[in-house]
Amino acid sequence: MPLVVFSQQGFITGQLLNNEDGAPIVFATIRVKNKNVGVISNLDGSFRIPNKFKDLGSVLEVSSLGYVSKDILLYELSTNKTNLIKLFPAIEVLDEVIVEGVMKRPKRIKMSAVDIVRKAIANISLNYPSSPFTSVGYYRDFQMNDKRYFNLNEALFEVWDQGFGALDFETTKVRIFEYKRNQDFPTDSIAQKPYDYINRNKTMSGAYLNDYGGNEFTILRIHDAIRNNAINAYDYVNEFRTDFLKNHLLKKEADVILNNKKLFKISFLRNIGLFEVKGNLYISQENFAINKMEYIINSRYREKLRHSRQYYKNRSQELLFSVVVGYAPVDGFMYPNYHSMKNNFKVNDPPKFKVNEVQYSLAKKNFIISFNNSANEKDALKKANYKAKFKGKKVNIDKIVHIDDQVILYPDPKIAKSMFVEISQAERNNKQDSNIFNIKIEDIRDLKGNYINEPSYREVKQYREFFVQRIVTKPGAALNDSLYMNKNVPIFKKQPITRPENTADYWMNTPLPNIDD
Repeated sequence: MPLVVFSQQGFITGQLLNNEDGAPIVFATIRVKNKNVGVISNLDGSFRIPNKFKDLGSVLEVSSLGYVSKDILLYELSTNKTNLIKLFPAIEVLDEVIVEGVMKRPKRIKMSAVDIVRKAIANISLNYPSSPFTSVGYYRDFQMNDKRYFNLNEALFEVWDQGFGALDFETTKVRIFEYKRNQDFPTDSIAQKPYDYINRNKTMSGAYLNDYGGNEFTILRIHDAIRNNAINAYDYVNEFRTDFLKNHLLKKEADVILNNKKLFKISFLRNIGLFEVKGNLYISQENFAINKMEYIINSRYREKLRHSRQYYKNRSQELLFSVVVGYAPVDGFMYPNYHSMKNNFKVNDPPKFKVNEVQYSLAKKNFIISFNNSANEKDALKKANYKAKFKGKKVNIDKIVHIDDQVILYPDPKIAKSMFVEISQAERNNKQDSNIFNIKIEDIRDLKGNYINEPSYREVKQYREFFVQRIVTKPGAALNDSLYMNKNVPIFKKQPITRPENTADYWMNTPLPNIDD
């Protein structure tokens, strides 16, 4: 593993909140004025800006869909606490404007939702860059339960995109400036494991996710349907430019304001059996550029557990996955601003009630079964719950004794003596042959009601996010191929690290420890 040395710099921490209800404002753009760098607010509305910009007397420009943009003097912000910054919801201005004392009414664009989206798709080649560009930004992947982050991995990336005319996966290259496994957040080794659809140890209900060798950033990039508009990006958007309109029902909603300009808001939905698709497109009224796309798939899939008595109880609608991708204008074209993907998965935790050990006593001619918890006595004393076989033949249980977390089985006396002699002989000869004797234990509960060997399914939220801090519209020559990330290998496993001289211009926008209501 390469040695990574991080620059030591202090930060100003802020949190963006809705002035009306105090809700965090997610995916807002916070840029340092005249510095061409910035960050995107986290799920809790938080963001971090290096102290050096405060020393330079910099101004922050804050903007978000549906809110009034705001300029903030950095020197007014505290360095010792999280600064709460409230944004006001944007109220649509009157249609009438006064120009040189004459009342005029701007032209209304009378188009249907389908017409607007069709125009936006047709204009992708005009609104998005066809020439190479780079986007430098903050990447992270993490998991979440009960509004607590864990398994947080962070990095600074530079993405070399050959332009929208080139296939993304085949031509785009990524180099890693820095990476960090953030030890300030908890680690969950079970949730970190790869998806396992064979043993059902880690799965998405009703869906399959290609893990691309464990590279979470590759997964994120594939799920940008605007950038990958010419390929089958993901279900049910499929090939965006040809399939989106025919796959969804569209509706024109009230306009939304961004930076004092109106955007069309087009909602869409589709119901396919057990799945519900919904989302929104935010489209410029000037050039029909797509500024933002929200795509959500909910599932009503119900998964039966291994034990016949139990079911995974989900809500009537359970999030399968969601994608949010945002673009912003730079030098006349729309460039990536942020990209977030969230999916739910279930992990199979170890059983809460299980057998620790099975021993036998040659002298007493019995088997001693030790559990990790005390067994329910009624279940433990039921002979039908023990399926024992000796040399392939059923062994009848004559008597059962239950003592807390142990059960002692006395087999039929008619075969007990010879059976234990053979088992003992096999043990002395180091024969690990289950055909000599095996026992299956089922339908026994512990005192808390957990069934023996029943897996415990836990739902976890998985996030992958990339927030652009700087766009370079005319990058220099590309580096040697050996310096780029392998897209089919985990980001944090034997990947090349390249640190340009200006690495300190970028920073990791680590979120707050938890998300409050």
